[in-house]
Amino acid sequence: MTEEKKPVAAAEPQYNPPPRPAENFIRKPGAFRSGKIRSVLEMESTAREDASVQVAAVVAGESHGNRSFTHQEAEEALRTFAGRRETTTEKMIFTAEFEIRGEVTIHFRLLNKLKEDMLNELKQELLDFLRKTLGNSAIQVSSEVTAEESKAKPRTEQEKFEAMLRKNPVLKELKDRLGLDLVY
Repeated sequence: MTEEKKPVAAAEPQYNPPPRPAENFIRKPGAFRSGKIRSVLEMESTAREDASVQVAAVVAGESHGNRSFTHQEAEEALRTFAGRRETTTEKMIFTAEFEIRGEVTIHFRLLNKLKEDMLNELKQELLDFLRKTLGNSAIQVSSEVTAEESKAKPRTEQEKFEAMLRKNPVLKELKDRLGLDLVY
């Protein structure tokens, strides 16, 4: 008995569809939000708020014209803008002392160059917000660094003695009675 050998046919490739995800892995809309998605959603809500402010201004008869505004209105708009900022430094910049120069320039007095640089980075965003909120397309923002007056510390013995004399003038009399000299 001889067995006949049959040629082996090539196996047909089988297509296996990808497995379907289990129900517990299917995410419901809004269930997952990464930091980037969250920031996009926050930007959308901010845009909606800005649009509602703009619509309210148009309904009130004000458009992006050159409506005049008061210091109090500008302060309230800046406080709102500061509330939307993330860092404390940014919030400090927009709640800092300012004045209105001319009728349309908001001038900030900042304590250091770092804050001025941060203001310059955010200037266009601030201008857009202020122009929409206050209904004035001519608003400008300027700033200056006002250095705090720092008193130099006394370095020499003579400067130290003079500083102590300003606080307590009786020291001169004590120095003279005891015959003390400042030079060693």
